[in-house]
Amino acid sequence: MHGITNMKDLEKIYDELAFRYDNDYSDKKIQAENEFLKAMIPYKFGTILDAGCGTGLLIDLINIKETDYTGIDISLNMLAVAKSKFRKYKFLKEDFLQHKKKYDCVISLFGIPDHCGIDSAIDHSYELLNSKGLYISTFINANGPYKKLKVFDKNGYDQTFNAYSVSEINQKLQ
Repeated sequence: MHGITNMKDLEKIYDELAFRYDNDYSDKKIQAENEFLKAMIPYKFGTILDAGCGTGLLIDLINIKETDYTGIDISLNMLAVAKSKFRKYKFLKEDFLQHKKKYDCVISLFGIPDHCGIDSAIDHSYELLNSKGLYISTFINANGPYKKLKVFDKNGYDQTFNAYSVSEINQKLQ
């Protein structure tokens, strides 16, 4: 949990961010990133696990049938926002590494590889995939001189994010 001492601390951070999260991440740069993600994620798979679903960004990005979607997150407040926006979808409060059900696709945008570590995130995602399943994830790219990014948010939380080079990600995915 790189910079965050335990799951309860992480849960507290996201619970406090939840009700302003969509607004805080609505600037033009973020919207451009979301449009890029939308173009990169084809909806040609069956059942989907949205790992670390937050407020439901994935559903905002692509058209997913309610019966194909399961979103999990550790933050009850993030899930409350997601449920208020997408009432027909299934959302569960659950730690990603404890999840056991298999899916045709596991998607983790902006967090699971950092909070769990690249090895655990990829290994557990693989365990959750059906035969010929698809894993889609975002990673912080470390092509610069820094391997860790330290962030202090306005609530004073000290967060350290791991960054991975393309070669590190490729090596792990082999």
